[in-house]
Amino acid sequence: IVMIFAVRNILAGFMTMLPNVYPIGQIFGLISFAGIPVDIGTMMTAAIAMGIGVDGTLHKITWFKKGIADGKSRIDSIALAVGHSGPAIWETSAVLALGMLMLFPSELLLVIRFGWLMAAIIAVAVAGDIIFLPALLGGTLGTLLINGVKRQQEAAQVSSTTSVVPQPHLSKSNVTAPR
Repeated sequence: IVMIFAVRNILAGFMTMLPNVYPIGQIFGLISFAGIPVDIGTMMTAAIAMGIGVDGTLHKITWFKKGIADGKSRIDSIALAVGHSGPAIWETSAVLALGMLMLFPSELLLVIRFGWLMAAIIAVAVAGDIIFLPALLGGTLGTLLINGVKRQQEAAQVSSTTSVVPQPHLSKSNVTAPR
């Protein structure tokens, strides 16, 4: 819901969530395929990882929209978004994933499982933000966002060009000048 409000388009909001849902689907699909049991602690990992992943997506979309608003082409705007937020995303993700792997030697199974699951989901989320999201921006998602930026620019131009209608009854003062 937050992404729908952020991009001001229902379809674009759902599409921006695809790179964030992708790593959870991939890792939980592998868990299911391997026959690893899923408990409540494991399921909470998905929500936490999605919260972390949304941050990178929002940064990329913000920089893409800024590039479009500045008059750049779609490809240049994608390059701007990846170039500006890409290094921060993979560096932060590497630190988080390695930090989560520090939980692996724990004696408690829930903590071990949380650590390696978070590390795996965060690692796959990097691929979602660095590869999948720019591909979406090159397609339908990018078109929806470009149209939204153009509508905002047109609305801003209309509001800035409308002039204030003079109100003659407000220009006359009933107060006399001091003597």
